[in-house]
Amino acid sequence: MSAVARASVRGRVRRHFTLETAVRPHTLLLVGACLSLLAWAVPWGGAIPAPVRGFVRTEPLTLHGALFLLAWYAFFFAVALGGFELGRRIPVLRRAERVPWESYYVFLSILGLAGTAYSYAYVAAKSPHALSEAFLHHQFNAVRLVLPYSSGPQTLRYATCLGGAIAIFELGRLRFRAIHVVNVLLLLLSAAIASRASLIVAAIAVAGLAARHLHNVRMHVRTVVGMLLLGLVTLFLALSLLSYSRDADFYRSYGVRDPLVMNVDGIVRYLGIPFQAAVAVSNRVTRWPAAPASAAAGARVYLLPTYVSKSAPASVVRGENRYAKIVAIPASQTTNSVLAMTYGVFGAVAFAVLGLAVLVAGVIAGHASRYRSYVFLAGLVVAYCLAEWWRTYVLNQGFIHFLVLAVAFWAVVGSSVDRWTGGLWSRFTSLLLPEDRRQGWRRAPRRP
Repeated sequence: MSAVARASVRGRVRRHFTLETAVRPHTLLLVGACLSLLAWAVPWGGAIPAPVRGFVRTEPLTLHGALFLLAWYAFFFAVALGGFELGRRIPVLRRAERVPWESYYVFLSILGLAGTAYSYAYVAAKSPHALSEAFLHHQFNAVRLVLPYSSGPQTLRYATCLGGAIAIFELGRLRFRAIHVVNVLLLLLSAAIASRASLIVAAIAVAGLAARHLHNVRMHVRTVVGMLLLGLVTLFLALSLLSYSRDADFYRSYGVRDPLVMNVDGIVRYLGIPFQAAVAVSNRVTRWPAAPASAAAGARVYLLPTYVSKSAPASVVRGENRYAKIVAIPASQTTNSVLAMTYGVFGAVAFAVLGLAVLVAGVIAGHASRYRSYVFLAGLVVAYCLAEWWRTYVLNQGFIHFLVLAVAFWAVVGSSVDRWTGGLWSRFTSLLLPEDRRQGWRRAPRRP
């Protein structure tokens, strides 16, 4: 092969396989599945008590079950990849590229601050003892239960996922600003009364920001690996703090005292139980109806947003819990594999119904990835949805739609806000990010 041909091949490889490939939806779908498999398959023995792990022994995996699991993940990987490539063919919105990153950041910061403040004020007004009990007994889950599950001002707190991610990224670049510290604190406060999902969304967003930045900066491999390890350690410590604040009493009841060990046990439990349920269902798919009567009602529940659809019909609820008859799962675990929950509702129709949702999600993520501006953050939110595919279905969840729509909204109106406010918005942004503003906005090249 000539030097010119080799250079051409390398160029094509770089276009299709960059650091950003690691945080694309189809990639994270496989990463999540592999981590779940690993947590389920490793023989932890007496290191983790059975009640903490969630099951006494692993479900035996038959050849038929293994092939079905492989087909399940291969199908949705292919659909997500196809949707992503389709989305990259959609032209970008030019006005969205004119909005500086600082403008997106400040907008998300305002939303996150308003939502978090409202949430804590709501809890303090409705259940004054809940916060004190949460701090005293490390049961922040009780605080979350006070908040309404419907859409409302409390939904704005999820903007801290992206605002906090940008803050962590900027602090990692040694750009210390008060707004960055505030956003990190808001992210932790929001995660305490939301779920570890907030931190996972933020972690994926930080990885995406770093990948885009490193694409244009020459760095030694050791430096990149060091940054990756530092990020993983930071995420582990943050999850340890969150796990301790929410479930410390549960782990203490089984003799686990160390917060770091609590987090390891919690991760194994969190990852392993859904795969246990998925294996149990995969082994028995031939015994379940290919198209249950609940499929039509289930399509409405899974394809319509949660804030639009009514409560799930009884037939759908029964289908979602059908796996509980064949495998023992702790009652406290409610997110036990998309495969296990949806196959009881749809049977083989799950491939068509969920495939449509994944295709649309892939198109959104692919289109978002083309932007040089922070519109590309919307694609990272979608990537989180596929990263959780081994565990739970969140493509129709309100907070996911809120984050995507919040970014899309500012992409449309952000370039006009300064004109509407007579320059006040840019001065406010400069006040919060003075040095960054003077240095200007360096755009990353758009992906071809």
